[in-house]
Amino acid sequence: MVLPRPAGRRARPWNGQWLALLALNAVLVALSLAILHTWTGAWRATALSGSAALVFFAVQPPLLASAWMPHLYVAPFLLLLTAGASVAAGRVAHLPALALAAGLLVHGHAGFLFFVPVLVGAALFMAWRASALTQRVPWAATGAVVGVFLLPIAINLLLHWPGEFSRYFGYGGKQGLHGAGATAGFVLHFWAERTALAVVLFVGLFGGVAALARWQPAGPPRRFLGAGLAMAALATVLFAGYAVRGVDDLEQTYVGHFSRAVPLLLLMLLVAGVGARPVVLVLAVVVGALGIASRSPALASNPEHLPELPRVLTALSEHAAGRPVVVDVQQEAWPAFTSIVAYGDRVGQRICARDERWRFLVTREHICTADDVAQGRPVRLTTYLPVGSTAVAVVDGAYLY
Repeated sequence: MVLPRPAGRRARPWNGQWLALLALNAVLVALSLAILHTWTGAWRATALSGSAALVFFAVQPPLLASAWMPHLYVAPFLLLLTAGASVAAGRVAHLPALALAAGLLVHGHAGFLFFVPVLVGAALFMAWRASALTQRVPWAATGAVVGVFLLPIAINLLLHWPGEFSRYFGYGGKQGLHGAGATAGFVLHFWAERTALAVVLFVGLFGGVAALARWQPAGPPRRFLGAGLAMAALATVLFAGYAVRGVDDLEQTYVGHFSRAVPLLLLMLLVAGVGARPVVLVLAVVVGALGIASRSPALASNPEHLPELPRVLTALSEHAAGRPVVVDVQQEAWPAFTSIVAYGDRVGQRICARDERWRFLVTREHICTADDVAQGRPVRLTTYLPVGSTAVAVVDGAYLY
């Protein structure tokens, strides 16, 4: 993983959290490569796959160097697919890694309550069919990982029965079903921006891995290639179904960023399976990939960094004069609202939304009470500044006035 260039020597808010997320993503991608290496047994193949992954991340949106939750699902979904393929191919020692990826995803978004059980169930079924579950299975380690992720769910159920599950299972589908053309366009969007290129990549990667799996001699690498291809295909079918039924607005592409892990897995499998290459060529590819990655904005900067936040909160605090800031939020300005709420907490300035509907975004704690409304200083947050209005501050392209 390529660490970002420092923006300065001064410590900045949330640097620690951001570095922790970079480390988490690096570990998850490294685990995926380590699993792949157990099947190839060749460091050259692993180095080439890692180089391909670096270049892939360098030309994508900031999937690794981002603290935005839709981007944070890519690395665990890659691990879910890779570990799932390994378990399906008979290597049940990787069950704890599969459980780790599954737990992270289920705790990330309600939509993964659809993907995770099906993909994990398919991997276990294929392992059972191959009689792999009769081998020495690390049930204790797997149970420990699952237990860590089940514990907060169990506590929430005990304290707030029946918890959130009714909302989870009712997620999506409020706008009816989407047509085949719109669904296909949505799925392909995460392969490439241009539809024609996306189709070429889709056919090329699936076809290339399928051809490799067919031409490989019988043995572990062939089993893993076949299982990886099956997991990628199943994930794609599930994602298409999710787009048809679970995504209300296909224009909101942020809900599908995690599916970029599918072409990445296929790319890694394809590169790993092409056979041995001269050491000099492998080293040249690795150096080239590192050079590309080090110059990529997607890996070398924090896209969520808002350097204006301290100035914005200073201006808001002066405007509020010790009172709560009561915000009327325009729908399109919600990203800016989350940033000022979080930074307000950090510096001790009460900022809340007047409208109860924003509770899902900022929790009940940041919905204005009757006292807040009565005593607070009202401001509006919109993506435009009305004629004749004076902005108190501008944050992330949105105006406070």
